[in-house]
Amino acid sequence: MTPNARGALRPLGRSPSGKRRLICFPHAGGSARYFHRWAKRIPADVEAFAVQYPGREDRLADPPMTDLKHEAALVSAEILELPQRLPLILFGHSMGASFAHEVALALAGVSASVEHLVISARPPADRARVLGLADLSDEELRASIQSLAEGANPLDNDELWLVALPTIRTDAQCLQAYRRPLLPILDAPVTAIGGTLDRDADEATMAEWSSATRGPFQVRMLEGGHFYLDNAADAVISIVLHAPTSRYIHA
Repeated sequence: MTPNARGALRPLGRSPSGKRRLICFPHAGGSARYFHRWAKRIPADVEAFAVQYPGREDRLADPPMTDLKHEAALVSAEILELPQRLPLILFGHSMGASFAHEVALALAGVSASVEHLVISARPPADRARVLGLADLSDEELRASIQSLAEGANPLDNDELWLVALPTIRTDAQCLQAYRRPLLPILDAPVTAIGGTLDRDADEATMAEWSSATRGPFQVRMLEGGHFYLDNAADAVISIVLHAPTSRYIHA
């Protein structure tokens, strides 16, 4: 079977008795492997998947992602083809947050309800600064990514950096080209999570996601920078699995 035939969804463990379904979307340059550490932490009644973007790991033979909205439509179709229609939770980190938002919009368009959309470390697309990452030199791009890391960074290794560079650059180009006003508005509960030290996703910025939904909304700030979740898996999973019930909650 070719990588493309496998699609984008990669199971995180096995959950034959799943009552809810969680889909996780990684950051730019990331892969489904990033969420493997969550597999043993997710409750047994939650069927979990991580999204494998094209052009990396077991999808290396697939053309790299160039249009985030197009890729989100493909993932949405794949989700709809899964057996059973379980309550759906979407979690996206950084670029993955924009991806998860696009999938939520696509699913809402075909009356497939999302139980909870969780946005992590990403400003709304219509408010995000144009960072120009795709226009940076290789070394400038590397320095920018290293500045986001929490502790040791695998990309400090020169060989790993050279392997990862093409994927990181195409993801940066894709994200730089992405535009999305918040309308249409969702009805699903939305949670926006940021790291307390992340200058591009501070509390006020993350609170702007309240405009994305008519439903319940909350902002949660956890200690750390852009990759705060590296050291807070249990806290993040708990937030992800407990949707807000009020229009606006700050915690």
